[in-house]
Order: sequence, then structure tokens, then C-alpha cells
Amino acid sequence: MIMTSEEKEKIGDCVAAILGEVESLFFQESLSEQGEARLEEIKRQV
Repeated sequence: MIMTSEEKEKIGDCVAAILGEVESLFFQESLSEQGEARLEEIKRQV
């Protein structure tokens, strides 16, 4: 699958928005320790 840079940018924006929501849950202490570890792993990959 070949993606244009515009498509990649849109996906990046979506990923950033999702990570922002998950971080918000973490700061509200709604995210488990396992969820926190997974979040950090995902952030390193992105």
C-alpha cells in the first residue's frame, strides 16, 4: 500500500489525538499500571 505524505500526516494527527486522550486518562488515574506501561511503549514507537 502506497500512501501519500498527506495521508501519512492525517494518520499522524489521529495517533497524536489518541495518545492525548490516553494520557488524559492516565492523569485522571483511570489507566491501570499495565495500561501506563503500554502507553509508554507506544509513545516510544511513534
